Amino acid sequence: MAHTGSFSLTTAKLFSSVIYSAAVPVVIVLVGAMVAGVESTTGLHIWFRRGDLDIGLSLLTGGTLVFFYTTGLVVRLEQLIRPGLIDHVRQTFILYMAGIVLGSWLVVWYRELGGGLQYGYGGVLFLTILQGIVVNALTLAHINRRAKGA
Repeated sequence: MAHTGSFSLTTAKLFSSVIYSAAVPVVIVLVGAMVAGVESTTGLHIWFRRGDLDIGLSLLTGGTLVFFYTTGLVVRLEQLIRPGLIDHVRQTFILYMAGIVLGSWLVVWYRELGGGLQYGYGGVLFLTILQGIVVNALTLAHINRRAKGA
């Protein structure tokens, strides 16, 4: 019996980065829904024409909540009591790699796509990835501090 439990814990740690990175499309869809809701009810998108404010606020609120709860889910699956730097890197490994690749692409293709719709989508995706990394680090640090005090 103990072997089965340790296998599931090992499996959870092995797939924690996949589980955590699966929150990125959830955030993108949520942000799209929030922006559409704001645009249709208040017309805010029309006032600012570019949508910077509504996308930024939607990403900040929706993305933070989704990544916060996804971090909590992964911490529970991994049964972490005092998560550390290694846990953060393991959970966000795919996001780090995707951020490096996408960030490099955005820098290289800035002259051709700067101001275009594709570049805007890439920028929002990059900010979402960056937000996922930061929220995970802050949440794990908070959990670690609470465990030390308890």
